[in-house]
Amino acid sequence: MQRCHKCGIEKEESDFYIFKPNKSGLHYDCKTCMKLAKKNWDAKNKGMYYIKHKERFGNYRRMKLYGITVDEYEELKQRQDGRCAICGRTQEQSGKSLRELCIDHDHKTGRVRGLLCTRCNTMIAGIEHEDDIFDTLKRVKDYLER
Repeated sequence: MQRCHKCGIEKEESDFYIFKPNKSGLHYDCKTCMKLAKKNWDAKNKGMYYIKHKERFGNYRRMKLYGITVDEYEELKQRQDGRCAICGRTQEQSGKSLRELCIDHDHKTGRVRGLLCTRCNTMIAGIEHEDDIFDTLKRVKDYLER
């Protein structure tokens, strides 16, 4: 048994993460308190790591996966008025304000088709490889109308 330094409750050793530098080999705070502290930190610092390193990650990824430069991405974004090519929403309107618009591309040819919000990109990812997309969409429509 070990007492958590945060909540003061005595708990089983399995309720603590392993932390070898500590004399007991376990962390000072219980798993519950640590998860709560992480959740609070994440809420307070929402997206800070991503914002700080966005340029570095985004540039490398765009070039490696899609073969387009930052300038080409920005040009495409400007042509679409910063909106999704399918629904016309901005990322802020679709609830993903920290993320860039997704680069949509044909998986067979690799050709970039346009920029999509996260919601539309996720939606078409599930049906893009279907043999009969329209039949699949009809089944989706029928399902939603139940």
